[in-house]
Formats: sequence, structure tokens, C-alpha cells
Amino acid sequence: MDTVLAKKLLNLLGDYYDQAYDPSWPNRPDLELLVAGYDHKETFPTVVRINVRARELRNIYHPGQFGVAFGGQMDWIQRIAFGTDDANSSRLRERTRYLLSQYRQSLIERVRPHGLTDLPAPGPELDLFHGNWRLQGLQANWGEFSEQNAINCVDFFLQIMIGSQDVSSRLPTVGGDVHIAVIRKDGFHPVSKEVWRHGGHEVFIPEVGR
Repeated sequence: MDTVLAKKLLNLLGDYYDQAYDPSWPNRPDLELLVAGYDHKETFPTVVRINVRARELRNIYHPGQFGVAFGGQMDWIQRIAFGTDDANSSRLRERTRYLLSQYRQSLIERVRPHGLTDLPAPGPELDLFHGNWRLQGLQANWGEFSEQNAINCVDFFLQIMIGSQDVSSRLPTVGGDVHIAVIRKDGFHPVSKEVWRHGGHEVFIPEVGR
């Protein structure tokens, strides 16, 4: 998917967004989407994350790179795939900083009788996630997935999110019909049945196909 196309989409959505939410407002709502597809010169697809509020584009996976990209409510998916989610990562960082600060203060109390009154504060190299250290998550060779593996994986992650929200005290934001499609070099292919419904009747959506 050519990044030029993503930029055009960002500019289009950004103009509508700025009309709806004045840029001077301090707490404008988040608006983000993922765009994936093939550049006509590339063999592998590209995934771009578009942040409309910040007017930013970020390539998640460049051609030849493989992985999992999420949008929307995804805390339980992140915990399975990456070992923890963004909220818990922040909590772990804060807890580490607090414990290091407490330990530093106890050391200062111990060395003060010997004429020392201070010790260096912990630097960024002592951040819990400094460098490439991460928690253990799902181990998968994403680049070796067949299309059916990918379909099964998507459904697996979605069912985790739906099931967790069924028993959560928070208001569910994921559920209903699950729509899955495969994007290939030759186009967009729906996997799930895409229909309009009324009562006990349903018809295929013409633009999507059977």
C-alpha cells in the first residue's frame, strides 16, 4: 500500500476531524485506523497506522516484515500476544521507579553516618523495558503463516477479546458479528458472509459479493 495513498487519506479525514473538533481544544478524542495493502512495486504488503488527531502516519510493518497489528480495544489480546498490555506496562514501569527510589533512599540513610548525603538517581538505563527486553508473549513465526493460519489467528484473538468482555465489569466494546477478510495482491476477499438482515431474512451485500 503506497504511503502516498495513506497521506491522502489522512489529509481527507484530518480536514473533517478539524471541522468537527476545534484544533484549540485540549482534549480532542482519539481517531485512529489501520490501512493495509500492496504497493504495485512490492511483493509484500505494508501496514500503516493513521493517527488523525495527531496528523501522523507510522509504518507498522514494512515490506518483508511480519507481525500482528491491532486497533481499538485490545488489552487482553496484547496480554496474550505480547505478555502484557500498555496499561500494565505503565504500571510496571511506575512500580519499578518507585521501588528503585525507595531503595535509593534506604541506601542514603545507611551511608549518611559515613559522611555521604546523596546517591545518583536511577537513570533511564534502569527502566524496566530498557533496550529490547520484553515479557514473554505468544511465540509464532508470522511470516510462515498460511492464509488459513492467519484467518484462524484473527478469529482466536477476537474471541479472546469478546469472551473477556462478557465477564468483565466494564461496558463491552467488542462483539456482535465478526467480519474477516483476506487482502491479497489480487484484491480484497471477504471470508465471513456479508449480508443485510431484516427479521428472519437476509441478502448478500452486492458490493462485497458472496
